[in-house]
Amino acid sequence: MLSRRVRRRAEQGQALIMALAFIAFFGLVTTAVLQFADTVELQQSHAQATSELHAEAEGGMFLAAEAAAQKGSCALPSTPVAITMAGTDDGVGYVTTACNPGATADLIADQCAVCVLGQSGVKPTLSVQGTLTARGPIAVTGDASSGVVLPAGTADTRSTVTTSGGLEPGFIACSGTCGPDPSADYLPAAGTLTEGPSPTVTPPSVTPEYGCQPFTGDGTGGSHIPAGCYSSISVDCSGVGVSCSYQLDPGVFVIDGRFRIGDNSGLTTTVNAPGSVLLAFMPKGHGDPGGSLLINPSGVLNLDDGPILGNDDVVLYAEPGAGGITIDDGGSLSAQGTLFAPSAALDVNGTGTVTINPNAPDVPSGDLIVGSLSVDTQADVSVTATPPSPGYCWVYADNVLDGASNVIGQVVVESDCSGGSGTHIISINYGS
Repeated sequence: MLSRRVRRRAEQGQALIMALAFIAFFGLVTTAVLQFADTVELQQSHAQATSELHAEAEGGMFLAAEAAAQKGSCALPSTPVAITMAGTDDGVGYVTTACNPGATADLIADQCAVCVLGQSGVKPTLSVQGTLTARGPIAVTGDASSGVVLPAGTADTRSTVTTSGGLEPGFIACSGTCGPDPSADYLPAAGTLTEGPSPTVTPPSVTPEYGCQPFTGDGTGGSHIPAGCYSSISVDCSGVGVSCSYQLDPGVFVIDGRFRIGDNSGLTTTVNAPGSVLLAFMPKGHGDPGGSLLINPSGVLNLDDGPILGNDDVVLYAEPGAGGITIDDGGSLSAQGTLFAPSAALDVNGTGTVTINPNAPDVPSGDLIVGSLSVDTQADVSVTATPPSPGYCWVYADNVLDGASNVIGQVVVESDCSGGSGTHIISINYGS
């Protein structure tokens, strides 16, 4: 057996080893804790510096968002807006660089109230010297011109949408150039589409018929025009010497020649459709222009009872290859439903008027879709289409500025979607 002294020394040695091990372990832990503290302090330092760097930009971003909520509509050109941060000498601000970027531009193209799709050999595809107003987007394939100064004022190309506060400036955009001054000649300022408009309208299913008979009326015979196929329709009041009217019976009218209403006698010839109809203008082939509509200075066409049930809202249709639609000085066309002539020209001359109204208040309805559109100096085209669901949004792309007007970030803000009052920041990019 070991002596008591030897055992005591062994125990003292073990205690010394354990003490040294503890000291070593404590040193490692202390070093690790200190290193961790250094890392946390470094991260806090970086976070504080980043926060200070971003705080100024974020002030400008929230200013831009608040302004979007107040303004509702987005318009260009934009002047810089600035404020001074409370309790500091720091200034922040923003300037709007684009309206309706990204998906909202597609909304303009897909849900246009006035859709000018482009027509071969016609430039510009939209020419407004009189007045064009629409409740909804105006979208144009190719170039548009506007802003001709008239004796009575200035040409007016205007788009409005319904918001929680009522009608506000809407959207106008071209895949080419809207000119001569997009900011002065359009309300709101015209923007740019990456592609032309693509309205979602189903063409009516109409079978062309040939060898049909013409219909001619001078006011002396019956006033009814039965639905059916016609090589032409020509009506006026020359036989009675006073203004007169005709009635389109409900149904489909397939026309592969000219539909002429009125003459130059000064007598008003009115054609009404008290029931649902479809006027379908068809091509004739062999270079013939085919079906076309001419409303003379004394002519009036009212298609105000809406389209045939299940006809996708179309009340007047021009098949590709058919002729155009001409409203002469003093003539008038009114329709409740969509006018769909995707490759035809609509020319409104002199003091002619075109009014397109929605067929129902709760569905997208009442669009004007043509290949080209020309509005003469005193002519008026009004389209009061029903805004589609989910509706429209204004989207602002803003540069954020510091007190010296340097760009320190970008923010995209969405405001007043679907006529509501909400405002949301879509994206934030720190730095210029």
